[in-house]
Amino acid sequence: MGHYAYVNEDCIVERVIKISLVDINKMFGEESVNTIPGWLKTSYNTLGGVHYKPCITKKEILDEEVIDEEVIDEEVIDEESEEESEYSEESWSELSKTPEKAIRKNYAKVGSVYIRELDAFIDPQPYPSWTLDTYAGLWKAPVKKQLSDFAKENIVVDWDEELLTWVNLYTNEVWNNTLEEWE
Repeated sequence: MGHYAYVNEDCIVERVIKISLVDINKMFGEESVNTIPGWLKTSYNTLGGVHYKPCITKKEILDEEVIDEEVIDEEVIDEESEEESEYSEESWSELSKTPEKAIRKNYAKVGSVYIRELDAFIDPQPYPSWTLDTYAGLWKAPVKKQLSDFAKENIVVDWDEELLTWVNLYTNEVWNNTLEEWE
């Protein structure tokens, strides 16, 4: 079982489904796999070219089960909604011991673009000032987000394209990258 993204002739992801290769070949034909337009494999636990261990589900936390990572399927589904939640860096605790599973740099999402030259699924550019890190396949702000400071102080920030910096949504303070402090 795996995740496959349907990529149209413009290299835009239209659908992402969980299906076995045998079933995708039966339903859509072998000629529709690994071609554009067609179906490309994507890894649910991949972000920035790195493969992470699957997160533990709510049920497993409540049951306090100990899980052997070799037994866990690569595909993680929220057991309450039976839908895959949108990935985020916070949903993964540590790197996988199988880095070769990090295919196409990021998990494909509807609306993301497949860039052939990078063999990568890339989200749309969030802001005009952000640049693509082609190694990781992620967009980078011109001012680095100070995650350790944000986490310590529980600061919620957002990018301000006019100011070209981060803004604290609670206090409206602006991050000064030169002084490395909030103003």
